[in-house]
Amino acid sequence: MYILSLPHLVQSLNEVGILQDTQWLYTILDKPITDRAQRRKWEQATAQSLLEGQLQQAVTIEHYPTGRPYIKEYPEHKISISHTNQAVIILYTETKKSIAIDIERMDRDLKAVTKHFCKESEQAICQKQTNPSHAFLQLWSAKETLFKFLDVKGLTLSQFILKDISHSQIPHIKKLTLKYNKHTYDIYACWIDGHICTFMEE
Repeated sequence: MYILSLPHLVQSLNEVGILQDTQWLYTILDKPITDRAQRRKWEQATAQSLLEGQLQQAVTIEHYPTGRPYIKEYPEHKISISHTNQAVIILYTETKKSIAIDIERMDRDLKAVTKHFCKESEQAICQKQTNPSHAFLQLWSAKETLFKFLDVKGLTLSQFILKDISHSQIPHIKKLTLKYNKHTYDIYACWIDGHICTFMEE
């Protein structure tokens, strides 16, 4: 496992034309927040602060009925937000392309929920990877990213089927190919500061 710094990641992506003209806004705490109420308050305040720092003005984050966030003052711009009890990350673009991101703690245990989001064929693909537990976490995060990307109310993660995990054109970044409704999607995955981060655009 190779941990990428965010500047290195963004530079590598730009060199191959992935997520160009997209800003990465990110912060991480030294220690996780264990209290749920405090965590939620911190997540909201941090996302607000990151976007206001980017736009240099006060903004309001609102949500469509599907849950997808948008900036009230700039509804034509695209944002995708994800957080853990220790980190907040945002993709922001003024272009028309669709974007999505997810972040998960590296130590998250998915054993209890694997069978609910991962079919036997997908489990077989994950088990063949060098580190199966990391592969399962990448898959969970990739499905979360695709769920945000499609932005369709009523979808479940089990509807997205993993077809392949491969190396991308960028060192240390994996590519997960998922299928939904006869269409395939490529989601990229890498490790940042003790977290798995997955992202995509189209």
